[in-house]
Amino acid sequence: MRILALRLAAFRRFGAPVAIENFDAGLNVLAGPNEFGKSTIFQALEAAFLLRHGTSGAILDALRPRNGGEPLVEVDFETSEGRWRIRKQFGRGKAALLTDLKAMKPVARAGDAEDRLASLTGVAHDGPGQAAPGRMGLVWVRQQRALLPPDPDIDPVSGKAKPRGEASALIELLGREVEAAAGAGAAARINQRVKAALGELITPGRDGVKKGGNYDAALKARDEAGRHLARARQTADASEQRFARIAELTVALAALESPEARTGERQRLAAIEKNLTEAVRLRSSRDVLAAEFKSRGLEAESARQALDLHAASGARRASLEDAIAAAEALESEIRSRAANLNACKATPARLQRLFELERDAALARGELSSRSATVEISPMPGAEDRITANGAAIRMPARIDVDGRLDIEIAGVGAIGVMTADPAQAAAAKARYQAAEAGINACLAEIGVSTFVEARMRGEARAQNAAELDQDRARLSGLAPKGVAGLAQELAGLSHSSSQSGSGGSAGSAGSPGRAAELEREALAREAAARSAGRDYEAAKAAAPDDAAIRSTTAAFEAARQSTSRNASEARRIAVELERMKGEQSGIDEDGRAGEVPRALGEVERAERDVKRFEAEIAALRLLTSTLSEAETAVRNRYFEPVARALAPYLARLFPDSGIDFRDKFSLEALNRAGEREEFSTLSDGTREQLAVLVRMSFARLIAERGAPMPLILDDPLVYSDDARLDAMCRALEDAALEHQVVLLTCREKAFEKITGRRLAITSWLPG
Repeated sequence: MRILALRLAAFRRFGAPVAIENFDAGLNVLAGPNEFGKSTIFQALEAAFLLRHGTSGAILDALRPRNGGEPLVEVDFETSEGRWRIRKQFGRGKAALLTDLKAMKPVARAGDAEDRLASLTGVAHDGPGQAAPGRMGLVWVRQQRALLPPDPDIDPVSGKAKPRGEASALIELLGREVEAAAGAGAAARINQRVKAALGELITPGRDGVKKGGNYDAALKARDEAGRHLARARQTADASEQRFARIAELTVALAALESPEARTGERQRLAAIEKNLTEAVRLRSSRDVLAAEFKSRGLEAESARQALDLHAASGARRASLEDAIAAAEALESEIRSRAANLNACKATPARLQRLFELERDAALARGELSSRSATVEISPMPGAEDRITANGAAIRMPARIDVDGRLDIEIAGVGAIGVMTADPAQAAAAKARYQAAEAGINACLAEIGVSTFVEARMRGEARAQNAAELDQDRARLSGLAPKGVAGLAQELAGLSHSSSQSGSGGSAGSAGSPGRAAELEREALAREAAARSAGRDYEAAKAAAPDDAAIRSTTAAFEAARQSTSRNASEARRIAVELERMKGEQSGIDEDGRAGEVPRALGEVERAERDVKRFEAEIAALRLLTSTLSEAETAVRNRYFEPVARALAPYLARLFPDSGIDFRDKFSLEALNRAGEREEFSTLSDGTREQLAVLVRMSFARLIAERGAPMPLILDDPLVYSDDARLDAMCRALEDAALEHQVVLLTCREKAFEKITGRRLAITSWLPG
């Protein structure tokens, strides 16, 4: 076989279609810098001959270019049977077409084209994916693999045995020499029969098992039994885990729904609410006692002043007229203030009620805020009349709080529904908030105001008016304990006393000791009342919590309420999950899969016995084959003679008077020169590389001598060779090109510029 032309598109680095149309029957050189596409050319040839068009997965992905596309490869080639063209489309639209170039007509498509191509090139297809390269694997050498010894059926990447069809291809080539050396060949014929029997059980394929054979069936039965057992165990493990989870959820649900837990939550919430109410009461009581203390102090002060006035009884008469006038003014002021006080509805009781309602509204508003969503809508210019929220037009940017559902419609576009996570809880919070707001509005209406601030101002004004009324009353009490009439009577009495004093006086006259004692008792009593009110106020002040304590108690109440709500939600969630898992377990039990593990174990044991029986048979056949092979040891050595003969002229150019030793399966073992044996692994990189290429050349020569030439393709070889050795290798390659086609792909343009051969060119291609 020889290659005539290569064309490719959407293949690795070549996104655009390109072609090489000028392959020669002898030596061909494609030289170019790194990333020129030489390795891609090599991989395209491999894909054309060794990959099925239905290849998928990672292998297909590796063929695609970075910018995408489906790889296409087309190769014109020649065999002893004529000239052909194989065209393969990979990926989407996958196809394979084999064309007879002499008749210029298709001869096979798809799988038939793959099979006919394998027949023409000597490649074996074992199934989908990559074929066993056979002869091609002996003479097609990828980049960086020239250093590796050419071990047939050894994977060049992993170094492990892998049936690639290369050893069988060599044996087929050398069959005549082996038959001649074996004489009558009785041992070989017996060995063939043994191998045929062994071949019914195992093959040199990818996994070494004969597809469709009894051993293959036993292995598959064992694998299926193992999978069945694994599934049964997985089901059993899942059931155990499910039972454990059900038990765990049951305990958790019982803990959340236990009467003790719920009673404890309610008691904690009630205790905190009671503390909050008590704190408000204590602060209100403190404020009332503060006003009382202030009033009693004023009364005591007035009583003391009255005593002082009486002590100055001499000046009393002179000032009684002023006192009467002042008392009359105070009485008028007291009547006016009392009327105002009675008319003002902002009583402490109503203010206390208003405060409690405001607190309830704040708590409900906080809960509603936590359960609500906020939607901001900003119409674009020109769209002011196109958006409505719950039927209301949105013409300006708006911020809407959603506590249940908000329906937004955009004319000509569509509708949007916004819902909170828990509408029922939000509705309950909203109801509590609305009830509190209604109570606040009713209370404000009773007071006669529209806002809490106005109510508080009214209350403060009323308290101020009450304090001033108390002050006026205290002053009036001090100025005229018995009223204006008493002052007038006192004045009349003073006047009468004065008139009587002129005729002997009287014990009840103004400034008398009796009146002084009475005023002294009044002052002491009022001072005692003021001190008592002061003690009550200080006690209430000490008992009443400050603002920080009120905030802390309010926060604790909200946290306890939210904890109760979370626990209720968690209990509902656990109950749903518990029912689901019980339903799953009930389905498993109804299917009767609980006892599947013992049955599956029995199946595995039976399948394992069958496999071991076949493995014992295989071992016996292998032993017989080995015994027969030992009888052919001398014959086997004749395998190496044809390879050594083909290698001799090439070896003489680089290593005169030297020889090569092979291991089994034609693996390079040592180089013998100057009477010294040098193990292959101890040689320099350059020497190992050169010997490996020479052996590949000898394989290509053997194939050509037996009438089925195969191109020798080398991708960037001889990278470690010195100038003298490289020149000798070039001459050897020129000799090889006289026997068969050689394709050299290299980035070392200067190193190979003197080699004689056709320079290949990459040109554009228009796929037909």
